[in-house]
Amino acid sequence: PLTRALPPPRPLSRFLSSPESLPDATGGAASSSSDPTVYNYTTVNKALAGLRRINLDGLRWRVFDAKGQVLGQLASQIAVVLQGKDKPTYAPHVENRDMCVVLNAKDISVAGRKMTDKIY
Repeated sequence: PLTRALPPPRPLSRFLSSPESLPDATGGAASSSSDPTVYNYTTVNKALAGLRRINLDGLRWRVFDAKGQVLGQLASQIAVVLQGKDKPTYAPHVENRDMCVVLNAKDISVAGRKMTDKIY
């Protein structure tokens, strides 16, 4: 069998914070961090800057009341709305979806022993 040596792993230092000062969680004065697991947020923000923004114009906000509703049936209704299949202008390649808000999720009805056996 042919064996080939793998190249050495690339250092992760470009993703981790440098020992320069980082702002603290309160947004106050900068604090010095030598912990290598602290991420440099400017690098992360630059990486995420290329992602597209969500346009909220024209979106409808749907409110679902989950009190007494069966989990699977409510999930099916919400899935149809999230995919945009309830609109007459539905096309799979066009994003014309709505936003969903679920109220009283703690009062949802679950059949059988699903509440104790499954992890949600």
